Amino acid sequence: MSRIRFIIALAASILFIFFCFHWKPWEAIFVFRMRPLLVTLTIFAIIFASYGRSGGLWAKIQRIPMKLWAGAVMALTFIASVVLAYGPLEGLPHVPDDICYLFQATTFSEGRLYADSHPLREFFHLLFMINDGKWYSLFQPGWPALLALGVFIKLPFIINPALAALAVYLTYLIGMRALGEEKTRLGLLLVLFAPIHTSIPATLLAHPISLVLTLASMLITMKMLEEEKPAYTLGLGALSGLLFATRIWNAVILCAMLTPFLLWMLFAKKVRLRILALGLLPFLLLAGLQLAYNHHLTGNAFEWPQDRYFDTTEPKKHCHRPGFGKNVGCPNVHPGEDFPEGYGFKDALRVTHTRLGTFLLIVYGWNFLFFFVVIPFLTRRSGPWKYYLLAAFLALIAGYFSFYFHGLWGRYYYESFTLLMLLTAAGMIDLRDILLDRFSDAGKWAKRAIKSIVPAFVTAFVVFNVYFFFAGTMGLLGELFFGIDARLERMLHYFPEKSVVFMERWYATGFIFMTPDWEQNKILFVHDMGRQNKQMMQFHPDWNFFSYDPKENKVRKLEKDEIDTSTDSIFLEGENKVPIMFSSGEYSYAWPLEKDDDGAKISGGMLFQFVADGKDSWAAFDQFVFDEGNYRIKIRYLAQDIAGNCLLDIDGKVLSPQLDGYSEKKKLIDWISDDTIHLTRGQHRFTLHVTGKDTRSAQHRISIDHVEIIKENRQDSLE
Repeated sequence: MSRIRFIIALAASILFIFFCFHWKPWEAIFVFRMRPLLVTLTIFAIIFASYGRSGGLWAKIQRIPMKLWAGAVMALTFIASVVLAYGPLEGLPHVPDDICYLFQATTFSEGRLYADSHPLREFFHLLFMINDGKWYSLFQPGWPALLALGVFIKLPFIINPALAALAVYLTYLIGMRALGEEKTRLGLLLVLFAPIHTSIPATLLAHPISLVLTLASMLITMKMLEEEKPAYTLGLGALSGLLFATRIWNAVILCAMLTPFLLWMLFAKKVRLRILALGLLPFLLLAGLQLAYNHHLTGNAFEWPQDRYFDTTEPKKHCHRPGFGKNVGCPNVHPGEDFPEGYGFKDALRVTHTRLGTFLLIVYGWNFLFFFVVIPFLTRRSGPWKYYLLAAFLALIAGYFSFYFHGLWGRYYYESFTLLMLLTAAGMIDLRDILLDRFSDAGKWAKRAIKSIVPAFVTAFVVFNVYFFFAGTMGLLGELFFGIDARLERMLHYFPEKSVVFMERWYATGFIFMTPDWEQNKILFVHDMGRQNKQMMQFHPDWNFFSYDPKENKVRKLEKDEIDTSTDSIFLEGENKVPIMFSSGEYSYAWPLEKDDDGAKISGGMLFQFVADGKDSWAAFDQFVFDEGNYRIKIRYLAQDIAGNCLLDIDGKVLSPQLDGYSEKKKLIDWISDDTIHLTRGQHRFTLHVTGKDTRSAQHRISIDHVEIIKENRQDSLE
């Protein structure tokens, strides 16, 4: 490499490295953190002083057969992830993604694509779950379909560790082709002790299967250079198609990365067009299955479940998507990363900076080791395949640069981390060899110091991550994620069969112990909705009822004399119908308000707020009625200077009078239907139709405090 090219490559690498760290660039001068630096220096001194023995040990490690080495790393990866999953994490899902994936996998294991919602569905609302009569998660089906195998054998948490072990094997095959035995051996050791590789497979996230599909696709393309086989292109199409049905944006990124390489192979006559085109068949088949899945759940092949969810829970339509603009960025799901002016280039820089910083922290434990990645690109020692390995990492950075959904850490780049470990190992060995060549005439002690670099850094990497990660971070995982641990599982025996447990908070803690078929659950864990709990008691009048606070681990049995199971009236808080799953497309949300301008208190402290666009806007919810009879409807709503007028219809029958929304000041108003309506036992659709607004009103907003459905024979309830 010429001196000018070397300087340009070095400068570009340094700028990129500085950007990757989640600290100020000048902190790189101080190697970021003192503890791992001191550990490394101490270990370096020990290895240098005892090089006769430590060097011999390192030489013996190099003589272990490579297949045995790879097999040992695979086995230890699997064991470590399983121990973590069933140890500190107690074999329980701890984050919303895990919970939803397990729910969907359990549904698939029962031979269904979705579960049926409970008739009182608002008692079961959960983040990232769609609950509109069909009950399913917003996530794609590829990973839950595989996870269903683990559910079937009652060991769901072993699937990801098995995939992590498979990823090690694929990394071994790629490394041997790209970098050779010594660098691959060291790279696999770094993979084994990388914090991210034990922690993510201990969860139920979809990243391990995405990693396997990415590595397998890259391996196949490398093999295609050696031999043209239809099986290779068919396999590549199947792998990318399965990735499309698992994490679609990862599939787009992978295809964008591989396409130039495949086109080069085509024009270089390494592969024929008709052979390459074979890969489209399995890809289109699997992509078609994803579209069929969409159609079965949402009624539209091109309306994804995530669109169905976010379009009802966010003020911006189609906000959860790649790109830039005013409508990109969902403020509710991650309020810490709200983009009120839309998601722009500067926002993308900031988000990418955060992602890379957290990614490197959980890959290396000590981010300084990322500096070794640049070394192979300043020399020809590691061969041309190093660019292919780096391309996977850069493609993920570029692909997710325009994708706002930041999460809290850099897991979006996980699919490239084993390749990054190979490059890190290559950098360590290349640096050693460069220094040995440069100082070939140096004395014995200088050469010993140079030869101590690799074992010192690797040993420090292992020691520091075992100490810092396993002893520290993992202990926190089982305690901090949404309060989920095995406390509730250990006390399940306290609840007899046919029990309803009202969860005061941390509802996900109880949700994970139910199956998707609510009729088969002997214990139902539901949201505590205060006065509205009566509905659940009316639905299950012969069951036992408990109030449970998972945070304090306190349970209280509700005695029969505390429970009014009369079905003459139904009470519902307006905010409990949020999110509204049926509307003309506008946004609804729960609006906190304590009282109106006259001091009248809001029931529950929240209102159902429907941000209507104008006349002919509508919002609807389903409500279960217990006994057949004639009912009158009573609504308490908030009149204000931004409110519109609306009419209520039930199952298509319009009830009068109109709800007049305008008031100069905020004022709670009780509306009672003039006529009664005959309702049978079962679900009924309540729809609010916006009919216009007072000329003085600034908007068409509708705000509902609560609704009562009262049997005609209960006249005293109307007074």
